[in-house]
Amino acid sequence: MAGEEKSKDNAKEGLPHFSLMEKAWDAQWVMRFVCIVLFIDGALVLKGGSGLLQWSTSTDKLWQDLGFLVVAAATFGLLVSFVLPTLGRLVCWMGYHIRRLARGVLEVEDRDDLEGAYGFVAAHKLQLYALERESDFLLRMYEDAWRREVQRREELDQIGNLVFATAFLAVADGLLAFVQPDGRSLVHDALAPLGDTGLVLGFVLLVVAGYILSEETWGAPDRPARVYYPPLYLQLAEERRQCRDEEWQQRLNEEREALRRKRTS
Repeated sequence: MAGEEKSKDNAKEGLPHFSLMEKAWDAQWVMRFVCIVLFIDGALVLKGGSGLLQWSTSTDKLWQDLGFLVVAAATFGLLVSFVLPTLGRLVCWMGYHIRRLARGVLEVEDRDDLEGAYGFVAAHKLQLYALERESDFLLRMYEDAWRREVQRREELDQIGNLVFATAFLAVADGLLAFVQPDGRSLVHDALAPLGDTGLVLGFVLLVVAGYILSEETWGAPDRPARVYYPPLYLQLAEERRQCRDEEWQQRLNEEREALRRKRTS
């Protein structure tokens, strides 16, 4: 088995284009590549009015643009490492408060799909249960559930960052075409031939990106960590039933007492 796995790894190393094809299906890798392409295109438009499609790849031209490419690479690193994350946090903060205000006005609450599902209990209740019984096994279940939710939140934030960066650079690339006389960029060349349809398509894509950011990634609600553990679920269900019975019995006694006082008066 170890020999077969090693031979597979060697085969992959010998055929690097297979690795590239696998990455091409990875949405996050694609968005990173698109961000690089859009930035280079926008930088070329800002420099000379023409984007990648009009860029000459001759050796002399490459040597002339070498210094510009080095500066562009450093600028891109600064942009994706500091500028865009900071701007993204600001947009995320504004979106969070707008979303919270809208949900308060519309009286909409985030739904927990596992709430009430048979066998699922809140992770913090399992933690208390595990500490009471000094069970390392249950504590590991709690830690695994918490780790999964933290990982889920990090993945959503990372995807949101990439969607925001892609949308930001696409808009910037399209607008830069209007900075230079007769400027051309990838986004401009893709949408301009479509006329009004291109404007509508660009707007729809921005709306889709905004929806992904507000509902699926940055704005996705933080679900409470839940663990499938039927014994504790049944125990909590029995405690809730007893509590309801006690409340019902208390209300019944209060009604009987009120009726008795009414009769005696």
